[in-house]
Amino acid sequence: MFKTRLLSGIVLVIAALVLIITGGDVLFISTLVLSYIGLFELYRISVSRRLYREYWGMWLQRYII
Repeated sequence: MFKTRLLSGIVLVIAALVLIITGGDVLFISTLVLSYIGLFELYRISVSRRLYREYWGMWLQRYII
């Protein structure tokens, strides 16, 4: 597992250096894509947490109260 993380870290550093050195539109588009991926993950977590709370809220109302 350590080797996998080390290798992926090296690849990401090389990719970041290439993107930063080229700059311009390539850097803009890659930053935009990474931002959209992060936003998608944030939305997915917030929806799953909301559904989790709604499920347990219904369970508590039905069985405990």
